[in-house]
Amino acid sequence: MRFALKLAKDRSLQLFISTHSVELVNIVRRLCEELGLGFRVFFMERDYSSGVVDVRVLESLDVNVLQKIGLDPRMLYVI
Repeated sequence: MRFALKLAKDRSLQLFISTHSVELVNIVRRLCEELGLGFRVFFMERDYSSGVVDVRVLESLDVNVLQKIGLDPRMLYVI
């Protein structure tokens, strides 16, 4: 991950990573902070009755705060 993020920074690229792993989110968040990169988490959820996809954007600080208060960012559909 460090290599991919450094490459993205050096070449001014934007990376999109799809995962359900909170561990990977934490690793990437920490590496982005170390490398001086921006970091966002997009939580996507489809309303099954209407079929509309709703997107919530979380900044690095938001993810960190959720975890500190004991909430799993993957469970935002409950909140």
